[in-house]
This record gives sequence, C-alpha cells and structure tokens, in this order.
Amino acid sequence: MVEQQHEFGGNVVASIARYDEGTTPLARGSYLYSWVRMKPNSQVHFNELLAYTVFMVPGDTVASIAIEGSDEQLGTGDSAEIAGRPLSLQSGNVPAVLLVAASVVRNDLGHGIRLTRSGEHYCVRKPWGQELWINGEHPGHCLKIIEIRAGYRCSLQYHRRKEETNLILRGRARLIYQKDKTVELDEVKQEHLGSVDISPVSSIHVRPFTLHRLEAISDLYLCEASTPDLDDVVRIQDDSRRGDGRIHSEHSC
Repeated sequence: MVEQQHEFGGNVVASIARYDEGTTPLARGSYLYSWVRMKPNSQVHFNELLAYTVFMVPGDTVASIAIEGSDEQLGTGDSAEIAGRPLSLQSGNVPAVLLVAASVVRNDLGHGIRLTRSGEHYCVRKPWGQELWINGEHPGHCLKIIEIRAGYRCSLQYHRRKEETNLILRGRARLIYQKDKTVELDEVKQEHLGSVDISPVSSIHVRPFTLHRLEAISDLYLCEASTPDLDDVVRIQDDSRRGDGRIHSEHSC
C-alpha cells in the first residue's frame, strides 16, 4: 500500500508500507511493475497475457516459489522470464518478497519460461557499484538490481525516451533534483538543484526529461523497472567524467 506521495522536480516519490502483504502496484503505464509480499502457502495471479519478469528478492529466510506450468522452483535471488501465458505463483512454507515487471505492448516474445539462477545475471560494473540486468536487453521491459556503495553517487542525468521506476529496498538515498525549472536541462548548475533524503521502502518514478541523481548515504540496494531504452542517458555531471550513453568498458567483466 502506498502511504504518501510527493513530487520533487518531476520525480514522484512514494512511501510504501513495509510489511503489508499482497501486491503493491509501483507503475502501470509504459510497463507494469509490482512489489509482491507473499505469506507462507499463498498464491498470487497475474492475468495479463504478455511477458513478465519475476525476481525473488534476497531476504532473511530461504524462500521458494512454484511457477504454475513449470517443474522448477524459484529460489532467493533467482529470476524467471515468462512469455505468452498468465502468471500464477505459489509460495512455500516461509514468506517471500517478489518483484514483477511486465510488458504492456505486445512484441514477438514467444512462449515459455526461462529461469536464471542467483549469481548468473548479467553484471555491469560501475564506478559507484554495480547493476545486475535481471532480464538482459528485453524488447518489452527491463528489470535491474542496482547497488551503490555508501558515499558514492550516480550521474546527474536525464533520459529522452526512457521511463523508469526505482524501488529502494535497503539503505538511505539522497535524491538530487532540479528545483529551478526555468533553466534548460543542459544548462543546470549546482544552484539550480535541490535534494531530499529517502528511506526504504520507497519508489521513485522518473519520466523522460526529468533530471535526477541518487547519492548513497549508506550502502544502497534498489530495483529498477523501465522501458527498454538502456542506452538512453544524458549525463550533465559525472564524478568519473563519463560521456552520454552506454560505457562499453563497464560491460567487459
């Protein structure tokens, strides 16, 4: 359940009840994105017939989930990509926390289930931490796990096409945003910026042409769903002096 919502320079920040069971929609627009807390021996169903990515968030217990139509079990840190069929999940004997991202525009995505185990996701090394691309470069939607080390920050940036929703699950973040909207994005200076501190569990929804930057006050663990525009980033400021778009050296690990 969303407890309260505020906007900072176009970034929509929502505080979410930490322990509510059930499904909390985080975004329903260019993609579907939900946070799901399952109690033991419960079921959850998604009936949209497109394509889904399910990620089981690591927690204090070793949980397992059964996916209807598959003989495999989804464990802590595992993910599943599902296409062309409804999604039904059955939890085991302990609670589980899931993230579900889905396409809302029909693509030629095939039919079936593909599992990726914890430790096998595509990893991108960043100057400030790392990204795990949970479903790679999916044509309909993207899901990432992002870790930023305490004291580091990502670029001050915006996107021309990409829309994203970040869910902060662990750690405290500082969101930097454009408080003076009379200034053109590419002309923004320090005096045009504001900041707000954000604690878990909170979501940050970022639309195209919205300036944003996250600083990690403590080690930060967040999960991002987005449109499949992974190279669409314009960096206004960057502590490592990186340019716009994909940095290919970060993908060589």
